[in-house]
Amino acid sequence: MSTINYPAIFHQANSNEIGYWVEFPDLPGCFTQGDTLEEAYQYAKEALDLYLHDKTSSTSPSTFKHLQQLFPNEVIMLVEHI
Repeated sequence: MSTINYPAIFHQANSNEIGYWVEFPDLPGCFTQGDTLEEAYQYAKEALDLYLHDKTSSTSPSTFKHLQQLFPNEVIMLVEHI
């Protein structure tokens, strides 16, 4: 089974809220959130698996460098899909 990594942007919630919300720029409508960065990452893995469960994305994942330029103040992590 092959694996593919999709970059996810982890946005910290507003100052009056806690947690992170997560988006996959290459996968429209694929979002999630979590109270901690670790929880948000776990939910991001689940969201990615659910999103890609019955379909294959026709979009190649964006490069990490490109996303760093677009989102310089955000946490960017690669999320693995098996």
